[in-house]
Amino acid sequence: MRGIGSGGLALAATAILLFSSVSHGQDKGPETPPAAPSAPPRKGGTGSPPPVQARTDLLIHDRGPDTYQLTGGIEIQRGAQFLWGDEAFVDRGEGSAFIRGNVRGKEGDDTMSGSRLDVDLDSGLGTLYDGRLFFKKDNHHLEGREIEKTAEHEFTIAEGSFTTCDADVPAWRIRAREFEIVEDDYVAARSAWFHVKDVPVLYTPYFWAPINKERRTGFLFPRLGYSETEGAMIRLPFYWVIAENADATFTPDLRSKRGGGGSAEVRYVLSKDASGEFFSHYLRDITTDRDRMETRFRHYHVFGGGYTARANVNYLSDQGYYRDLSETVEQRTQTYVDSNIGVTKSWGGTTLSVLNQYSQDLTNPQATAVQRLPEVSLNVSPYRLFDLPAFLGLSGQATNFWRKEGVTGQRLDLYPQLSGTLNLARAFLITPRAGFRGTLYSTDAKGESGEHREIYDAGISFSTKLARIYDLVPEPAGGQIVSAEAKGAPAPEPVIDKLRHGIEPEISYRYAPNVDQSNLPQFDGIDTIGRQNAVSYSLTNRMTLRERTGEAVRKWDLLLFRLSQQYDLNEAARDQDLDTQARRPLSDLRADLVFRTPRRLTVSADAGYSLYEGALTTVNGDVRWQGDGWHAAVGERFTRDSTTFVTAETGFKLWEAWDVLGKAFYDAKANVLREGTVKIKYTQQCWAVTALYQHLPGNSLFFITLDLKGLGSYKI
Repeated sequence: MRGIGSGGLALAATAILLFSSVSHGQDKGPETPPAAPSAPPRKGGTGSPPPVQARTDLLIHDRGPDTYQLTGGIEIQRGAQFLWGDEAFVDRGEGSAFIRGNVRGKEGDDTMSGSRLDVDLDSGLGTLYDGRLFFKKDNHHLEGREIEKTAEHEFTIAEGSFTTCDADVPAWRIRAREFEIVEDDYVAARSAWFHVKDVPVLYTPYFWAPINKERRTGFLFPRLGYSETEGAMIRLPFYWVIAENADATFTPDLRSKRGGGGSAEVRYVLSKDASGEFFSHYLRDITTDRDRMETRFRHYHVFGGGYTARANVNYLSDQGYYRDLSETVEQRTQTYVDSNIGVTKSWGGTTLSVLNQYSQDLTNPQATAVQRLPEVSLNVSPYRLFDLPAFLGLSGQATNFWRKEGVTGQRLDLYPQLSGTLNLARAFLITPRAGFRGTLYSTDAKGESGEHREIYDAGISFSTKLARIYDLVPEPAGGQIVSAEAKGAPAPEPVIDKLRHGIEPEISYRYAPNVDQSNLPQFDGIDTIGRQNAVSYSLTNRMTLRERTGEAVRKWDLLLFRLSQQYDLNEAARDQDLDTQARRPLSDLRADLVFRTPRRLTVSADAGYSLYEGALTTVNGDVRWQGDGWHAAVGERFTRDSTTFVTAETGFKLWEAWDVLGKAFYDAKANVLREGTVKIKYTQQCWAVTALYQHLPGNSLFFITLDLKGLGSYKI
């Protein structure tokens, strides 16, 4: 084999390698900043490129036309770039070259092969015939009768295919009359067929998909589905990258049994302290002959000087919008939709806020919800008075209440509170408190104003804390913890070494007199404050674990269990209506439980138990277990004579490629399954398919989602 040094042929070999450089995922040095947010970065380094080396069995150089002919065992190398072939011809006069016969190229894990490669020596551009390209970074496989390099990182392919599957007969691929591919950007095809194995199953005159992780403007894959009430459903989203900090999605929405419409969603981030989103959906409902709409707007903005602005605006065209059109049980069971816009100013322990709140009743067509337009609130956190163990706080509201029908007006409510703390022998904490509430009204019910109410309240609490610490693991010798890393040993395993058990009893008394409030307008709970003369008592058990990993220490509550109850002294002294209603001074006995292991089990529950009826009145509980490759959760919501809901969820990996998820929301009171969902996902090297079935009262939906690695999701 004959080696070839520098000179004209080496320059030609460099040009050939420029074409055959198929790698688009290797680090070749610093990148040039993109000219615009949507422009892909250009590659290249600032250092000198490695020298080109070429070898062949036979070299013929014709000095007249300045041509080179290489025959047999051709190998061209520049650094990690290699190119092989059987025959090559370089015409420096014409500025062209070709290499043919078992053409192969390699750079790192990226490869190229074909029958012939033609290259323009000046630009490094050219055409690969009967070619195959493989990009390891994203596992892209390209094939084509002609693969033409039209720019540094751009290709066109005639009669070719694209896939991310490794098999000789890939699970899927796209065959097209013509491809346009921009590395790290997108792939587009004309007159394309989607193949499963070697079987064409879907045709499209035009296909486009991003092949990088950056956002790109264009159509997303359509969502096709079927529902018993909606019929066949087609949604074709268009994604628009407005700027680096803003994007939008526009989605036509067609339903064969319901009608047609669409949605628009805009998202933006103005800064790390300001962001928001807007969403609106419109549907011309042919079943009711109505225009139906949902609109949402969210914005959050933190200004300097303690100012914060929030907006949460929600609008529904009719009360049944969620019930008829929503696919989630949370929305279908909503009773109100609230909107609020406000500004808050905070300084020290003081907060001043201005809020406009509007509520839309979704259950009662005749209801006229009370709106707060606006409400000004002032809250002063308790602060110490001089050097005394006494604290003064204040909460106040000035509200303008409005509704379409009924009493409207204004209300000023001020509630200063005085409290103190006394620690006896560092064991018992005594906290007395007193408050005075003054409320002034101005209403338009009779064209009068000046209704007012004054009421005071007082109370005192006694509490203490008892605790003991248990050593679960003996302390290291000398009490020193030696870092495993410092000794070159493997990383230490976490060890739970201590348990703290605390008992916290508390008893409190609260009093508020009986004040006639029958002449006051009724806007909310502040307008009706009942008399109080009650003793409350509770007992809290708390267990805290300490976990040590080398020198690192963390703590968490293993168990919190609290029992609490209230004894009403007024009820105990009541002497009226005893023949029809016996005294019941004891409230329900309430139990609260939170149990959490370090990594597996979480239990949270609360319950109310009536000592007079010997029965539970309320139960709320959730249990979740996280295993290796699976999880399970159950929950219950129970209110006697009112509500009984049971929820369940489980997810697990079935064999290596199968994932299963199931959810249920059961209304035991009505004996109705409010929502049942089963999702099964099957995953392979370059694709995954997910089947989703959802059962709703009076409706069922079925979707299939096909995920193609490197392209995204097709929802069917």
